[in-house]
Amino acid sequence: MPELPDVEVFRRYLHSTGLGRRVEDVHTSRERIFSDFSRRTVVRALRGSRLEETARHGKNLFARLSEGRWLLLHFGMTGFLKAYRKPDSAPDHPRLVLDLADGSHLAYDSQRLLGRVSVADSPASYVKRMGLGPDLLSEELDGYVFVGLLSGSRAMVKSALMDQRRMAGLGNVYSDEALFHSGLHPKSRVSSLSEDALRRLHRAVVSVLQTAIDFGAEASAAPQDWLLPRRSAGSDCPSCGGNLESIKVGGRTAWICPRCQPPPEEA
Repeated sequence: MPELPDVEVFRRYLHSTGLGRRVEDVHTSRERIFSDFSRRTVVRALRGSRLEETARHGKNLFARLSEGRWLLLHFGMTGFLKAYRKPDSAPDHPRLVLDLADGSHLAYDSQRLLGRVSVADSPASYVKRMGLGPDLLSEELDGYVFVGLLSGSRAMVKSALMDQRRMAGLGNVYSDEALFHSGLHPKSRVSSLSEDALRRLHRAVVSVLQTAIDFGAEASAAPQDWLLPRRSAGSDCPSCGGNLESIKVGGRTAWICPRCQPPPEEA
């Protein structure tokens, strides 16, 4: 599922392919993809508007419309954006297509229909209504705040990192990466971790997210000292050379190095 780095890459793509352009027409399919507001309401907000600004919060992408509201895109499991000019270059499962004034088209594709398309009064109002925590790359979320958001939790640390109500942006893949780089086992209870360990984890989270954005959130372009290119059976740890393992944490598959990330005593 697209996580913060993927959505930041989408935001930059939307910024470069759609910003400042007027939406001449809108094409949609599958009512199910529209949340909070009807398809008709979303289309009415988009048609004739210009895309004037982009923003992101966690895994949510926003575009400010000249009519006053914001387009909201959540990408679910398989969502992505594609700009094109020729019809034969359109993606296979477009759920929302904007015909732009320069003759180009911008499509939101979602094969499995697990994403969301809607409008919001503002990113801040949507974040508040959905009860989302602060964005993990926001200036307000420094190491001190990060520790405070986790303090008192009895959850396993991987589950706590993925709780969007606590902090927004991390999913399965990049939580594994941050835990690997901080030497923490995903089943460690947050309450068992020292403040120094949590601060180390925060530094790893920020570094992982920023680095992933820099390489375009493409697994094939990830650094060779990361887990990301090695998330498969039989792979070796890029740090110690030992065998990587997959385990279940809160119903999700996590990849770890059992040497570099020793299990907690209670596990």
